[in-house]
Amino acid sequence: MYYFNKKLTIDDLIKKIQGLIKHYAKEKDNSSFQFFATSILRQNNDFKKEVESFITDCGFKFELINQEMELRYSFAGFKYFQSLVNNNNLKNIIYIDIGGGSIEAGFFKFLDFSKNTQDPTCSFFLQNGMKDFNESCTKNIEQLANNIKVFSDFAKLIFKNLKNERNVTFIFNGGNVKDITKSQKKDFNKISISALNKIYESIDFDLQNKKQIENLLCYSFIKSLLSLFKFSDFYINHYGAIYGYVYIN
Repeated sequence: MYYFNKKLTIDDLIKKIQGLIKHYAKEKDNSSFQFFATSILRQNNDFKKEVESFITDCGFKFELINQEMELRYSFAGFKYFQSLVNNNNLKNIIYIDIGGGSIEAGFFKFLDFSKNTQDPTCSFFLQNGMKDFNESCTKNIEQLANNIKVFSDFAKLIFKNLKNERNVTFIFNGGNVKDITKSQKKDFNKISISALNKIYESIDFDLQNKKQIENLLCYSFIKSLLSLFKFSDFYINHYGAIYGYVYIN
């Protein structure tokens, strides 16, 4: 199964698909492979039709998944969490995937490592992602403030529904989270809120720099969540290819 979740031009995406098809040309049964599409194709029906036509013409399965399924697939590698959970006596996880095209959050309770998949007890979604938000506020401080409020309200929604849960741990996934924390590429990084604040204070944000806008929005969202839950730290998940699902970056 191949899972695309990054904004690409149609030519870029077709080239990547062609490369995958060429790599697996030795396989006799193309039906054993499946392509999943996420936010960019949910937002662009013409783009979706072109990609779907190309993939199906090559004999592969194609599916445009919703955010609920995207969350489940993002969390599909939860078995990799087993050592983290066992070594740190973790019970319940709020898993948040901060993507460029959409944002998914789910509460996963009582992980059962004997199962191949895990369903969230509840889930929360923003249909837009970091790239959508930064496009709207480049060089516009008022819109930046509005977007920060969107993330603040989203954090409050999560808190409202999960504030009574106990033994909860945050695990974040996404390129912006890794950028702002300067975390090392290992299985999981534990980051304290004090370390996150020091990183934030050292950055001179430029409203003309789209990457810095994304990082500022990401920081404000994480800070809001941790403040509401009164948490002092969180984990970053570094698995890009998880449990048989390959991300094309």
